[in-house]
Amino acid sequence: CDASQQPVTHNIIRTHNQKKSGESNMSASASSSSSSQVTKRKARAISKGLSLPPTDTGTSLVDLTAELQGQDVNAQVQVDANTRVTLIDFTFMSTPYTFRITKWSGRGLRNFLELFHEHYAPLDESRFGRVDENDGFQGNSRVKLNCVLQASVDIMKCLAIIITKHQRSVLDYAVWYRENCKHEDPTYSQYITMLTCHCIVHQNFMMGGATWEVVEFQ
Repeated sequence: CDASQQPVTHNIIRTHNQKKSGESNMSASASSSSSSQVTKRKARAISKGLSLPPTDTGTSLVDLTAELQGQDVNAQVQVDANTRVTLIDFTFMSTPYTFRITKWSGRGLRNFLELFHEHYAPLDESRFGRVDENDGFQGNSRVKLNCVLQASVDIMKCLAIIITKHQRSVLDYAVWYRENCKHEDPTYSQYITMLTCHCIVHQNFMMGGATWEVVEFQ
């Protein structure tokens, strides 16, 4: 399950402060400086209404609503503005979960930002920075946080896709994917899917209400 295999739809993830129709939003738009370096194609949709508090220090908190197996699930994304370590807290079927993502922290940030921009290009430079062929990513802490926030949304979208496809075998699939779908040079979709599967395994994420026939040693 790569995240790109399903269309981005706003009914999977929506922010609590999502703007009404007609208001300005964060839909991707090409800047003149970045569009010349990107092969023209239909832009992938950035989730509407995403925004971070106006601080570049401390921890930024954003509330989201995810649709998981037909249920609206409230999730809180916490992003450390200095390290970019991210926590996604939510409760699904009466069980609390915390997805902790450190992959894009420290030295992993540059690779993440380049994959992000390659996947979503063209992007609004004022909100998400830009990637130059020679100098790499260009942008301040604020735009880096916006990229991390969108990626956190993408992880919840990927989780929703896996749940829909594999139902009660979500954990089994995540274990299988981690062992069989490793990529030395992953695409953004593969990167997000692997992170989602890591979170599923680390949190022992299982579908609630599952029942099993008891098998015991005799």
